Amino acid sequence: MLKNMSFQWRLMSSFSFMGFLVLIVALTGWNGNSRLSNHINTLATNNLLSLDSLWKIKEGQTQIESAQRILFNSELTLKQRQDILALLTLRTTYSVQTRCLKRLYSPIPSLQFLLYE
Repeated sequence: MLKNMSFQWRLMSSFSFMGFLVLIVALTGWNGNSRLSNHINTLATNNLLSLDSLWKIKEGQTQIESAQRILFNSELTLKQRQDILALLTLRTTYSVQTRCLKRLYSPIPSLQFLLYE
């Protein structure tokens, strides 16, 4: 079948086929690039702000847990324990921050699983 075609026709058809393959690859790459750009914009506008706030909450929770562990130390005096109890008021701050963030970020569906664990 290819012997019946002229050399010019075979050369043009093979280059056309290669051009078609390149076009398919380019369109696939362009589609993936535009979807990735949308995901990056969503991450930058919504998720980064909430992740920073969640990190602050986690840091406060860690401080509270550390203070509670210190209270269980049997070598502490009553005065030292009372001073440490003052640190535990951070728990109130932590719960207030958590409630505020839940109200602030609850409309964002991708973050609900992080806030309600």
